[in-house]
Amino acid sequence: MRFAVTYDICGNAELPLDYRAGFVALIKTASEKTDNQHYLHDDESSPLCFAIRFDRKPEIRDDKIIIGKNLRLYISSSSLLLGTALYNGLVSIKEFQIYAMQVVNPIASYIKEDVIRHSAVIFATLSPIVIRHYQRRDRYVLPNEEGFAQSLLNGLSEQWKLYNKDDLDINDISVDILKFKKVVMTHYGGLVLGFTGVLQMHANPDVLKFFYQAGIGYRRSNGFGFVEVDSTQ
Repeated sequence: MRFAVTYDICGNAELPLDYRAGFVALIKTASEKTDNQHYLHDDESSPLCFAIRFDRKPEIRDDKIIIGKNLRLYISSSSLLLGTALYNGLVSIKEFQIYAMQVVNPIASYIKEDVIRHSAVIFATLSPIVIRHYQRRDRYVLPNEEGFAQSLLNGLSEQWKLYNKDDLDINDISVDILKFKKVVMTHYGGLVLGFTGVLQMHANPDVLKFFYQAGIGYRRSNGFGFVEVDSTQ
C-alpha cells in the first residue's frame, strides 16, 4: 500500500539537517491514534518506508534546511493493515510540530501501485538506500566498495525473513546498480552513509513486489529505502 500526505507549513519554514527524526515522531503519533502501534517495530523490522519531498529545492543555510510553503510525505508498506492505520492516523492529525515549524492541513491520496508481472524491474530511489556491511555491522557500504553485493543480498534476505514464512534464496535474486550517488546524512546525532540512484532487480515477481512496497535496505522506517518503479529506463 502506498499513499502520500501533503502538508502546508506554518511558522519557520526550516528544518535541521537531522530532520527525518521529526517525521518518525509524526508517524509514530499517527500509529498511536489508531491503536495499531504494535505493528510499528524498530527501524530494522517494520514493513514500512517513507520519503519526504519539498515544493522547491531546499537551501542549506547555517546548518538549517530552508524549504518552501508545503511538503509531501510518501508512505509505503507491504502490510495493508499498517498502511491503512497510518493513513487514517495521519489525516486525523490536523497540525503537528516538527522542530521550529508546524505542518497543517493534511491532504492524503492513495498512490496507484505499479503491477510487477515480470522477473525484472528497474527501481529508482525516492529516499536513500542504506546498506550495512555483512561482516561489519557498524559500517555502511556503497555500491563501488568491496563487499557491497554480498552485503545487499544479506540485507534483502534478513528483511524477507521478518515477514515471510519461506526463506529467500539469494541465488534466485540479483541486483545491478545502474547509477548511484553517494549521500552522507545526519540522523539521530550520528552520520549515515547511503546512496540514491537507479537499480535493476531480478527475482520472482512476488519478491519484487515485497521490496517495492516495504523498501530496500536498512533503517527503512526512519526515512530510507523508498523506491518506485522507473519506467523511463
